[in-house]
Amino acid sequence: MKKLQKLLALGLAAAGAAVLLTGCGKKALEDSDLEAASWDQITEAARDTTVTFYGWGGDENRNNWLNTTVADHVKENYGITLEVVGMDINDILTKLSGEKQAGSEKGSIDMIWINGENFYSAKDNGLLYGPFTHKLPNMEAYVDLEDPETLNDFCMPIEGYEARMAAARTMYHELSPETAEFIDFMQDNELFDVESRPGKMNGGYMTSLPSYKAPFIFANWNGTSADVDVLTHECGHAFEGYVAERDPHVPADLECPGMESAEIHSMAMEFLTAPWHKLLFGKDVDKYALQHAEDSFLFLAYGCIVDEFQHKMYQNPDLTPDERNAVWLELEHKYRPWVDFDNLPFYGRGAGWQRQLHIYECPFYYIDYCLSTMAALQFFLLSLKDHKDAWQRYLKLVRRAGTASYSELCETAGLKVPFTDGSIKAIAEEMEAWIAAHQA
Repeated sequence: MKKLQKLLALGLAAAGAAVLLTGCGKKALEDSDLEAASWDQITEAARDTTVTFYGWGGDENRNNWLNTTVADHVKENYGITLEVVGMDINDILTKLSGEKQAGSEKGSIDMIWINGENFYSAKDNGLLYGPFTHKLPNMEAYVDLEDPETLNDFCMPIEGYEARMAAARTMYHELSPETAEFIDFMQDNELFDVESRPGKMNGGYMTSLPSYKAPFIFANWNGTSADVDVLTHECGHAFEGYVAERDPHVPADLECPGMESAEIHSMAMEFLTAPWHKLLFGKDVDKYALQHAEDSFLFLAYGCIVDEFQHKMYQNPDLTPDERNAVWLELEHKYRPWVDFDNLPFYGRGAGWQRQLHIYECPFYYIDYCLSTMAALQFFLLSLKDHKDAWQRYLKLVRRAGTASYSELCETAGLKVPFTDGSIKAIAEEMEAWIAAHQA
C-alpha cells in the first residue's frame, strides 16, 4: 500500500512538473515568470498544451498506468495532453545534451522519469529545470519530504558512488563512440567494485575476465579527488583491454603491451577526460586540473628516486639498514631538493622507501611509470591545442595493443620518444609554462 501511495504521489507530482515545464502552448509562461506565478496562473497557462513524458518503456503496468490513470487525470483537471515516450535513459540524456549544444531555446522533452545517478548528471550539465516541487500544492500531502529515500532519489543531488558513476557514463559517452560502448558494457554488467567496505582488500587495479572479454575494475574510493584519479586511470587500462579483446587481429598473448607501455593508456586517460572533469568537481575543476598536472609532472622526480635506489641496492646487497636509508635520503636531496622533512622522523632519516611496495613486489617497474608519464604528458599538451586530434592519436596507440614496443607506440601516436636528445627538456619546458600560468 505504501509503495502504491508513493507511486501515485509521484504521478501527481509529475503532473505538476508537466504544467511547470510545458512550452508547447501559446499560453506557456516564461521561466522567469514561473517562480512568481500562483498555482492557478500556472495551471491556466498550461491548459490545452501537450506534454511529452520520456522514460524507460519496458514495464507494461507502468505504461498502462501513465497512459490511463495519469493521462486521464491531467486531461480532465488541467486540459493537458500527455504523450508518453519509451526510450532508454542514455538516449534521453544524449538527446537532451545534443539539444543544449545545438543552442535550442526549448527542448523536445518536457519530463523524464529518471533515477538518482542520471538525475545528478543531467542536473550538473544544466539539462533540467528546477527545483519546482515547492510549487506543487499536493507535494507534502503525498510525499514524505524527510524520508531519506525521497531526499536521495527525488529532485535532490546524489553524492558519492552514484554521482561519480553517472558522471563517468556521461563523460565517456561524450568523449567518443568507442568509449560510450565501453562504459555502457562496464556499468551495465556491474564490472566496477570501487566502494570501500569493512574487510575489503585495499588497493586498486584493473584485471580481465577473458571468457567474457570483460575488464574488471577494483578500488577503494574514499571520497577524495583520488577517486577520480582511480576512475580515469583504471578505465584507461580497461578501455585498452576492452578494445584489444575484440580485435581479431590481436593475439591473446599480445592484448596488453609490455610493462614499459601499459601505463600509457591509464595515465593519458586521466588527462584526455579533462573536459568532463567539471561533472565531478564543479567549480573546483580548475584546482583539480592544476593539482593533477603538478602531481604528474613532479612524479617523474620521485620515479627516478625509486629506480636509482633499486639499482644501488642490487649493486650493493650488503648495505646495512642505516646505509640504505642514507642512500634514499641522498637521492631525495638530488631529485627533490624542495622537500623538507623537518619534524618527520620516519622520512627525515631516509626510511621513506619502505612505503613503496613496488620495491619489494615489482623490482624496477617504477621507471616504466616514468616512461608512461612522459607519453601521458604529451597527450595532455596535445589536447590543449586540439583535443580531437589528441584523442585520435590515443586511439591509434590503443589499437596496437601489445604488438609494438614502447618507442613504436610513441611513434604511432606522433609522440616524442624520451630517449631522443632534447625531448624530455622540450616536454618539461611546456609543462613548466602551463603550470606557471595556472598558478597565478
